[in-house]
Amino acid sequence: MEHPPALRGRPSLQLAKMLSFLSDDAMPMSPSSATHILRNLSNGAFAEMSNEVKLPFEAVIHFTNSDASPNLLSPWKMMAPNTSTGTGFSIGNKRILTNCHVVSDATSLRVFKHGVPGNYEARVLCESAVCDLALVTVDDDSFWDGLCHVTFQDAVPDLDDTVCAVGYPLGASSVTLTRGVVSNVKMTDLSLTECQELQLTVQIDAAINPGNSGGPVFNQETGEVVGVAFSGRRDAEGMGFIIPTPVVRSFLAVYEKTGTFGRLPSLGIEVQPLTNAAMRALLFGKSKPAHHDGILITRVDRFSCSEVAGVRAGDILMAIDGEPISEEGDVMFRGHERVEFEYLITSKMVGDAVKLTLLRSAHSPASSSETFDLNKLVGDKEKTQPVKMDLTVTLTPTHELVPREIKKDYHPEYALIGGLVFIIAGLPLMEECKQKARSSQSAMLLYQTVHDLLEPKKENLEKREELQDRGAQAVLCSNCLAHDINEGYAPFVGLRLQKINGVKVRNMAHLVELMEPLIDAARGEPPASHCILSFYGMDNCAVFETSKLRSATPRIQKQHKIPSWTSLVAEPPRAQGLKR
Repeated sequence: MEHPPALRGRPSLQLAKMLSFLSDDAMPMSPSSATHILRNLSNGAFAEMSNEVKLPFEAVIHFTNSDASPNLLSPWKMMAPNTSTGTGFSIGNKRILTNCHVVSDATSLRVFKHGVPGNYEARVLCESAVCDLALVTVDDDSFWDGLCHVTFQDAVPDLDDTVCAVGYPLGASSVTLTRGVVSNVKMTDLSLTECQELQLTVQIDAAINPGNSGGPVFNQETGEVVGVAFSGRRDAEGMGFIIPTPVVRSFLAVYEKTGTFGRLPSLGIEVQPLTNAAMRALLFGKSKPAHHDGILITRVDRFSCSEVAGVRAGDILMAIDGEPISEEGDVMFRGHERVEFEYLITSKMVGDAVKLTLLRSAHSPASSSETFDLNKLVGDKEKTQPVKMDLTVTLTPTHELVPREIKKDYHPEYALIGGLVFIIAGLPLMEECKQKARSSQSAMLLYQTVHDLLEPKKENLEKREELQDRGAQAVLCSNCLAHDINEGYAPFVGLRLQKINGVKVRNMAHLVELMEPLIDAARGEPPASHCILSFYGMDNCAVFETSKLRSATPRIQKQHKIPSWTSLVAEPPRAQGLKR
């Protein structure tokens, strides 16, 4: 068969003639048939004939971040300086989108454009570790001259969509591209701490290498951005994860409305799947229902939006805004996939209202703070069926004893008592201790303490009751700076402070208020001859003579270059007791 001549004219006629050369019987095709075949070709032999979409590489930005992170174990210090690189991209209105971890703790943030010499000083407008996104700008107007911006795709990419991750991986000075397909859409904690709320995440089979973070991921067919590259898998070669555009749009919308981005909304409930037939029969009444919907609410958090709305432990959550929740706790996503029900909550903004459809037992507890006793259902000979009801919940973040994000609800403060260093428990502290646990015994002990606070055991009623105090903080002993005054007190490292001279410590501000008259000689005669510290989980106490405490504290400070015995000043605590 001879090769077809060069074709000119209408595309459909060109294709008809082209296809006729490839037909077994050499019969010509109609233009309509040819057009139909063209529309159904995907990455086929004729892909090179179509006009390829040009990806906007010019919008891709290189980041160099010189950072200095706070030392959360010794908050008067900073960690050693570090330099890292990453990627971002222009989204218009003199704004660049990237990952939070690309720009966090920056002391100097420099950016340069693809294919253009020169670098510029950048400034962070907003960052959120919760969704690992950050918004950056450059004040020098010349940076924006000729800089194009990307267009976002509205929807989450479909499975098997071909996508291209573009960025500056592994220290590259010019953009690189990796191509793959969408292999999964699921809910993930984007902070990678496994302690934050779940959000939509897209898995692709293209490598996300160090330096690619924060870069755009394009739909190959349309050239639109489908998400932000944010993580690779060390244990799975050639696999990466991206933050899809619905999460990005939510981040940008909250910033436009509030000028910042805080915590995500949460119902503040704990649930149990209802896949067991006996469990379903007991909870639903006379017989096991034919449907496979509903999960059991086992606990309602104090100060949560669910508590305010009247949700109770023992309620069966059937639907949110009319979307049925399966017995496994997932919901339908775009008609053919399923994701965890939290998607219906974290995809909304704080302040939005949702309608919960519940089934409530006649043996339900009287209030949200009470527990639900399944034994009462066993004793119900009538097998009374639960009553359907709808409750409107105005979404808020949860209130927890352990704060979640540095610079937002977690502020690293400290106090020094006789060489014992006290700090505030928080998720950022736990993450730092996790990294140091193999080489530091104190870090391992602190990690375990904070982890236990995040996951309190049901039988530990004291921890549960403490959440009734909105200003409560967990104050931990992080170090014992050796001195004669604290001989024998090293075992208190890693423990949580409970009382000072018999008074329960509410938070760091309260600690300073109690200790200031004992440590500060300028305050005159101390109110007590001794300072006695007691700790949770231990009967032993630390005892200091007040006079020796006053004389030893300045020497310990000088020896370890600590500017003050505390980072706070003694005054009445502000709301939350987080910072004075």
